Amino acid sequence: MNKHVLIPIFLLLAFAGCRSGSEVTTQHYLLEMPAEYEFIWEGEPGPLPASCEVLGPDVVPAYSSHRIAVREESHQIRYFGFNEWAIRPDQVFHQMVVDFLKENRVFEELAYGRVVIPADYVLETEIIHLEADNRQEMFRARLHVEFRLRENETDKILLTHREDRMETLEGRNLNDFAETVSRMFTEELAAFTESITGEVNRNQ
Repeated sequence: MNKHVLIPIFLLLAFAGCRSGSEVTTQHYLLEMPAEYEFIWEGEPGPLPASCEVLGPDVVPAYSSHRIAVREESHQIRYFGFNEWAIRPDQVFHQMVVDFLKENRVFEELAYGRVVIPADYVLETEIIHLEADNRQEMFRARLHVEFRLRENETDKILLTHREDRMETLEGRNLNDFAETVSRMFTEELAAFTESITGEVNRNQ
């Protein structure tokens, strides 16, 4: 074979080898219920004599995709490259709420997904902020969440629980970020659940 033909082939093979050697693998992170978390009822335990429909969370569009947001300035965010949520926040938070209410037997009946018969109550979740905050040379986890319990018959909001939490991440990595956000969400869900008991009993 002509040496003038061989030279471009060798160059192409070398370039392909360099590209494959420097290929970056995308890392995926999970939001999930802390394995060690235990919810303890204060006062009379459930299940409450009512049915509840759990709606899928309403996540602000800036945080609703697989992309993980980091805040750089007061009104500026960017998204991590090659680092993503394994499951979209709306899907995983919905499952966490359902699993928590099931595991702790909060209501006699729990509805989610396709609902045929209207439930007594509707539980709504809104995620307002879900980001790593990198301002002031600190790496912090921020979760701004709101839970609402609505009475189906009257469409009245009976109970609202809203918290905007920020915690410094000692490890300064996204694994700690995912773990911290998961714990904060679970803690606020537990606080909201504890408040549900008294509110539902007052409406019986």
